[in-house]
Amino acid sequence: MIDRRARRLPTSVPVPVDPQFVQTFCEGGWARCDRIYGKRRTQTWASAIGRDRLRQMRREHLMGRKG
Repeated sequence: MIDRRARRLPTSVPVPVDPQFVQTFCEGGWARCDRIYGKRRTQTWASAIGRDRLRQMRREHLMGRKG
């Protein structure tokens, strides 16, 4: 008999942050990232990077586009 528990993947393995996530966030904000990556993944990556840092990066990106 096959032990099915032996084939399960661990859930504690962190998913690496997509290199394009920050750029996507700066250009489109929370809603766009939620649509592309899913809300749960967006929240996880935002926590890993830092929500305040992401907001500041987006603010700077938008200010750079205006000037």
